[in-house]
Amino acid sequence: MKRGLFGTYFVLLALVAFAAVSCEAVVGEEKEFETKEKTVLVYIAGNNSLASHALENIEQMKKGYIPDKDGNIVIYSHVAEDPDHPVLIHLRQTEGQPVLDTVYKFPYQSSVATESLTSAMKVTQTMFPADEMSLILWSHGLGWVPVGYFADSPSPDDDLYGENFASVIHERMPNSYFGHDYIGDSLNVPGMEVTALAKAIPYELEFLIFDACNMGNVEVAYQLRNKTKYVISSPTEIMGTGFPYHKIMKHIFKEKSDLKAVAQEYYNYYMYESSSRSGTISLVDCSRLGELAAVTADIFNIYRDGIISLKKSGIQTFSTFGKHWFHDFEDFINQLTADGKNPALIQAFRQALAEVVLYKAATPTFSGQGSTITIDPNRYCGLSSYITCPHDEDINKSYIKLDWNKDVQMIAEEEK
Repeated sequence: MKRGLFGTYFVLLALVAFAAVSCEAVVGEEKEFETKEKTVLVYIAGNNSLASHALENIEQMKKGYIPDKDGNIVIYSHVAEDPDHPVLIHLRQTEGQPVLDTVYKFPYQSSVATESLTSAMKVTQTMFPADEMSLILWSHGLGWVPVGYFADSPSPDDDLYGENFASVIHERMPNSYFGHDYIGDSLNVPGMEVTALAKAIPYELEFLIFDACNMGNVEVAYQLRNKTKYVISSPTEIMGTGFPYHKIMKHIFKEKSDLKAVAQEYYNYYMYESSSRSGTISLVDCSRLGELAAVTADIFNIYRDGIISLKKSGIQTFSTFGKHWFHDFEDFINQLTADGKNPALIQAFRQALAEVVLYKAATPTFSGQGSTITIDPNRYCGLSSYITCPHDEDINKSYIKLDWNKDVQMIAEEEK
């Protein structure tokens, strides 16, 4: 799984702030830096438990479509097998054979630092300029959940979904929403939240793919709406095997990238080829998120007081570990507005959501580290949403800082 360590505890993907450092060019001269149609940077923060899967995915890329004049596949690789030497690699073909050229060597850095991501993206843009720049973020993940946040599993007397929590116990752990990294033998790296990720991306992307668990949230997509045109992500965990890279690159490097086909390849792989049969995926058009936020704000303005009394355990969950952070967004809104008093508003919401989510698919069940959940196709919209838990003050204080909550006011200003 691209999520958990520490037994039943999960590791949120961490991005640490280290001092900016210089890079060492290995291959390439300025005259060679020609502008192509597309460059895709696969940013692998794999100095962790996923290192073997990182190497497997790189091998898959070598077996798939490798662009020539139409673009570049660039890999930022930092894996546990060589933790002191993060490198930038250009995947190309010579006489029909795949070749991995190391074009940059970075001095030691945490690959889950904002500066590291920004630096890798800028170096990639300089060395492999293109009309369209895109990014695949590869590591552990836990959505919009804030840095250092961890809620212990409640006692058997407590409701797993947060309706009846007398209190929520927190452990401060060195975790975050995207990636984690080791320093020496210790996982002691503080992390970067989705707000920091948005600031770390130095230029607009054509698309961003999260090969990381639980990133398919409306909150994450909305935070990144001004940084990328499209997002492909999963509202559940992602198995350690990740995306089928040997299948997706041919769709990415079409004259017009076929992102729906990329998402379909992911679903087909986990539905029909993987033994786990566990996979959820969605493709989001970020340019339409403003309309969705506006109508959602209207709904919360009317129904906000009803959120507390919702039976969260009756709403489609994407969490296999019994938490109240990831529920189906549309199912949440449907149950919140079940009185039927505002049909035009609900229809407007469904229309806006349909224009945002261009593709969605899910296997009938998902077996994660915590348990197996059933996914009802009639209650799967492709995006998850937090449902506020009034007793969970710590996480709510972080949630109100997200752009999504600022604009839709699920947690209203007066509740801060």
